[in-house]
Parts: sequence; structure tokens; C-alpha cells
Amino acid sequence: MKSTISTLIGSTLLATSLVGFSALDAQALDCGLSNITLEGINYTACEGQFEGNDTGNKGTLEGDLNSGTVFGSYGFSSDWSLDGKSDGGGGTYGFIADNGSTDATWSLTKNLDQLFGNDLTATFAVSFKSSTGYSAYLFEDFQISQAQLDSGKLEGTFTTDGVSVNNKGKAQGLSHGSFWAYSGEEEEYNPPNEIPEPSAAAALGLLAAGMLGMKKKGIDTPQ
Repeated sequence: MKSTISTLIGSTLLATSLVGFSALDAQALDCGLSNITLEGINYTACEGQFEGNDTGNKGTLEGDLNSGTVFGSYGFSSDWSLDGKSDGGGGTYGFIADNGSTDATWSLTKNLDQLFGNDLTATFAVSFKSSTGYSAYLFEDFQISQAQLDSGKLEGTFTTDGVSVNNKGKAQGLSHGSFWAYSGEEEEYNPPNEIPEPSAAAALGLLAAGMLGMKKKGIDTPQ
């Protein structure tokens, strides 16, 4: 009898542990946990972690970028296109990344003049896929020097701890990275009309009340 109870308790503990690990693996991560840079400069914004695929037949990121679901709040929607993957050709700009790594490099290796134009400035995004999740990183108005353009290569870093972790909380190796080109214009943001600060409004009210009181008392107000 004691043996049966011990076996039952052991099985229950094992099942509980497995459920705990599964919950950790399925837990959405903060994309900001990853260190993503290009030439030492951090990304502008990130979104994710998202479950599923960023590219391919079941990929969701291109649609989310163009609908404004991803980075739309920063003024970027429509005119996004996939232009290179680290596991299927680097595209127009020779995008590469160290697949299988959790902490390594990614690069743009050609046609930098086409990407950055005459003002040496461009907006683009990269996404990193690992296991069953991916995160996306926006580089807004990223500017390079003439020397960097002449070098023909830009290099950055990535980590995958904001992309996917295993059931022990450890970052998982990169499945692939993807480069997303943006060919549109940033949408204008029109802030609401400024409202006077409460203190300023109160001061104006007190001044008006004072002048009214002076008139009632027959005191000439300055012209």
C-alpha cells in the first residue's frame, strides 16, 4: 500500500513539474530582453514575442507590418516587404545572420548605397525566429557615415533571449533572421492643440478677477 502511495505521489510531482516547464516554454517573452544592435546602435522599437512563423506560407509578420499591427503606432504601415533571410538568400542587401546561435552577429553586406540613398539614412526592420516564436525590431531613420558606406558592410549583434527560451528558461538558437525593407514615408503625427497649464489658466483668472474688482471700486485700470 505504501509503495502504491509513493508511486502515485511521485507521478503527481513529475506531472506538475512537466506542466510548469511547459508553461514556461509557452510564456510570451518581452522582445526587449534581446540585445539587437547595428554598428553599435540599438534598435528604435521592438514588438513580440509572437508565437508562430514570421515568414513562409504560414508567416504572419508581413501582413501585420503592412496593416500597422506591428510598428503602426510609430507611423509605419504599408510598403513593407521581405528582402532576404539568413537561411534562404540574403536578398538585395546581403542580409546574413549566424543561424543556430543564441548570441552572435548579423550583417548587411551589399548595395548599401541603394538602401541608404543620398542622405545615408534608411528605415528597416529585422525579425529573429527561434523555436516556435519570433520578435521584430525596428530601425527608424538609421544613419550611416560615408566611411561606413564605402566599407560595403554593416555588422550588428543579436541575442535570442527575447525571442524564445526552452523549458529551463535558456535562450534557444536562431532558426533564421529576416530583413524587412520599408519603401514608404513615415505617416505624419498631428498632436492635439496645446491646452494652457492649469497654473497659467488660474493666474489669468485671478488677474481678470482683480481687474474687475478694481473697476467696481472705481480705480482706474492702466491702459
